[in-house]
Amino acid sequence: MTRRWLSADAWFDFLANVPESQHAGMMLLSDYATPDGNHFSAYGCHTFRWVNDKGEAVFVKVRWCVAS
Repeated sequence: MTRRWLSADAWFDFLANVPESQHAGMMLLSDYATPDGNHFSAYGCHTFRWVNDKGEAVFVKVRWCVAS
């Protein structure tokens, strides 16, 4: 008996029915997640709260972009 960890139907049901997964699914299936040779732009999954010199809190999200 062969077991699969996740069927394609379950994966697309998860993307379609869980609002939090829709952004990740769109990014995964878009050109952002398609590597172009050795060039691969990426997004960080965490948002950081930084405090500037004035004591104001700002939220920062990291994105890596290739310079090509």
